[in-house]
Amino acid sequence: MKSIILFVLVSTVLFAQSVPNFKLTELNQKTTSLYQLTKGNELTLVSLVTLSCPYCQKEIHDYTLLSQKYGMKKVGFVALFLDNDEKTIRSLITENKIKYSVLRAGSDMPDYFGIRGVPFTFILDHNNNIIEKVPGYVPIDGMDDFISQYLNKKTF
Repeated sequence: MKSIILFVLVSTVLFAQSVPNFKLTELNQKTTSLYQLTKGNELTLVSLVTLSCPYCQKEIHDYTLLSQKYGMKKVGFVALFLDNDEKTIRSLITENKIKYSVLRAGSDMPDYFGIRGVPFTFILDHNNNIIEKVPGYVPIDGMDDFISQYLNKKTF
């Protein structure tokens, strides 16, 4: 099963596309950009999530663990909520001890990528090219393997 997950994760590595510098809203109402959040990272995982999605909750928890493991290795994690319930989002951040960026997604982002369901993760390289689009939840082991192999520059 692990090899199938890795195959799915690496299937589009050769077909990278550049991501636009989306404007995003922080929970404190300040505006930032996607490129500001990815600056200096070798790899950035950007996940679109909602509060009502149980798989999104699993992914948020997994990314918290992965961010602790890879935080010093220039791997960034960004959660973009499609919800506007700031109070509940803040509670989720506190409960999960999230240290990575949590923002609200711009309304144009799901349409731009043709996203029809959540969670949806796109993985960016250091040049903000999308090296992978991941619809749905991937267990932590599969994502951990992908990150590790990418950072070690192993061929798939």
